Amino acid sequence: MQSATTRQSVVSAVIDIYVSTIGFIPREEVSEDTNFIHDFNIIDDDLTVFVLEVERAFAFSAQREAWQSVETIGQIVDLIIRCRMHPEDYPPRSPSRLRLTLSRLKHKLLRNA
Repeated sequence: MQSATTRQSVVSAVIDIYVSTIGFIPREEVSEDTNFIHDFNIIDDDLTVFVLEVERAFAFSAQREAWQSVETIGQIVDLIIRCRMHPEDYPPRSPSRLRLTLSRLKHKLLRNA
């Protein structure tokens, strides 16, 4: 079982990733209850980068289905903890699918530059 201190450190790290990825949100406006999708009207590309950064920072990878019900910072923390405690329930994406996702993201970013 995760201690409150460990959970709080994960919450803090996820908030740091969110704030640095999005770039315009003051950290003090983000909490465990923040709906990272709707509270700040974030565009899809930024959300994709945020999810990839969270997965990279915590060394896990979850299928799209695992992310579909996640909308708050606290729910991301719960997903991270579940993935760490039961990695067999969260098979990683295939490297080729991840490369395709990153390639599409890069294409969109270059097109919008």
